[in-house]
Parts: sequence; structure tokens; C-alpha cells
Amino acid sequence: MKRKLAIAFAAFVLAVVAATLLVLRSPWAGKRLCDFAERRVTALTGLPLSVEACAIEPLRLQVRAEGVRLGPAEAPVFAADEVRARLAPVQAVGRRLQLSELQAVRHFTRLSQLNF
Repeated sequence: MKRKLAIAFAAFVLAVVAATLLVLRSPWAGKRLCDFAERRVTALTGLPLSVEACAIEPLRLQVRAEGVRLGPAEAPVFAADEVRARLAPVQAVGRRLQLSELQAVRHFTRLSQLNF
């Protein structure tokens, strides 16, 4: 009886993990992440952030954003075809995220317009 219960519990845990991974990789989760990032960055910088699409790769601890633009559409201060960020596997305690990698593909930056 205990063995069957242990097997059922292990199967349940595996099913929850698999479902979580599938949801995180879905376009729905990517859209939610893009929306959150746009609101947060706009609030922090005062500049509009526009992102065409986001994708989460949970097993690689990586997020990919496509069509990224910070600033007005006619004169962005930063634009990139793609931005990838990978979290460090071990995170320090606190509210800050530690990145192990940050990459911008075909990016453009206009530093003269940044006034933080």
C-alpha cells in the first residue's frame, strides 16, 4: 500500500512539473511576460517599451524577446531584433535577479538621449 502511494505521489509530482514546463513555454506565458516587462520598464524609465514577442525557456533559465524597442517609435534610444537573458543558476537572496548572460542581436543604442 505504501509503495502504491509513493508511486502515485511521484507520478503526480512529475505531472505537475511537466504541466508547469508546458505552460511556461506557451505563447500565453510569453505574452504575459512581455506585458509585464513593458509596464515595469515604462514605469521605471519613463520611456515606452515595445516588445513584439517573448518566449520562456525554463530548462535553460532563459527568456527571449523579439522586436524590442525602448523609446518613441520614431526615435528609439534602444532597439534590437532579439534580446536574450539567461538567469544565473544560483540566485542570491533578495529582490534582484542575477544574470549569467545577456545578448542583444542586431541592436542600436542612442546614448545621447538617455537621461536617467
